[in-house]
Amino acid sequence: METQLSVLGDGYRYPTNMKLKLYCPHCSHSGDRSTIHVEPTNEGRYSATCESGHAFDIAVGYHDFQILFEIAINAIHDGYYREAVGSFTASYERFLEFFVRIAVGASEIEGIAIEQSWKHVKNQSERQLGAFIFAYLLTYKDAPDLLPNPRVAFRNDVIHKGKIPSRAEAVKYGDAVMTAVLRVLRKLWVSHQYEVVGSINAKMFPTNVQPTNVFLPWSSLPTNREPPNEKDAPSVESLVNSIGSARQD
Repeated sequence: METQLSVLGDGYRYPTNMKLKLYCPHCSHSGDRSTIHVEPTNEGRYSATCESGHAFDIAVGYHDFQILFEIAINAIHDGYYREAVGSFTASYERFLEFFVRIAVGASEIEGIAIEQSWKHVKNQSERQLGAFIFAYLLTYKDAPDLLPNPRVAFRNDVIHKGKIPSRAEAVKYGDAVMTAVLRVLRKLWVSHQYEVVGSINAKMFPTNVQPTNVFLPWSSLPTNREPPNEKDAPSVESLVNSIGSARQD
């Protein structure tokens, strides 16, 4: 079955209330612009029917850490600051897992061995952080830069002590998460670009049955293109402000 690749442009944002905006490929072929909104899932695979009755399957190219970060951006836009901090935190933790899987997988270790090993740490975030630190050390011969201690303390107050953050605090925390993730993503792109790109392909095509359509959405923390340098990286505030135009659909 031939795969049709559709790439959404860099100006694309997820609509507010965090539903993915997908374009019907059948309508697109005839020059129309029919859109469908679906709720995100971890799998990123959808069966949809447009308003014209066209049914189709779609694989959307995002990892958990990417979609969780976008959910956090939307939560700030909609005024849910505690939920934003929780989603930023989940995004960061899933990025640590992403890095470990890329780094360890590049060492020619079988996937089943990685899965069996990850089971020992998957329910404890501190163990996952430790796995990341030493995977990073083995990969780059240096200690990683982690979230600054004040941001870690803030996160713990929100997640574990019931602190209700302000909008400014949620934005500041999101910026810290984005800075930490992009710093590592840039190094990964240089040292493991093949594995990084391959990871999104593996996510979209986990079996021999391929969807007829593939969408690579714009992401603040990209894995299908080179991450922005420090000078050109967006701020959380700018990402929140960019959501408004997506509400038109």
